Amino acid sequence: MEFRYDRIRELREKHNYSLSVAVRLLKSRAGFRLSRGGFSMWETGRMLPSLPGLMALSELYGVDPGYFFEPRTS
Repeated sequence: MEFRYDRIRELREKHNYSLSVAVRLLKSRAGFRLSRGGFSMWETGRMLPSLPGLMALSELYGVDPGYFFEPRTS
């Protein structure tokens, strides 16, 4: 399985959230603390979310955790 980090930004932009708002909502709605820089690193693929981070993203955007994965094609 391949992690689709681009879907994090896609969902954030679809919901019209700035980085700051997305980080604040992760904390208030899902109880997950992350800096703006950390969130940006998730969006660019420089850092992968932990399992709790992935669950928090899923909760925030109302998607299944599997949404962030795609089968490898090679």
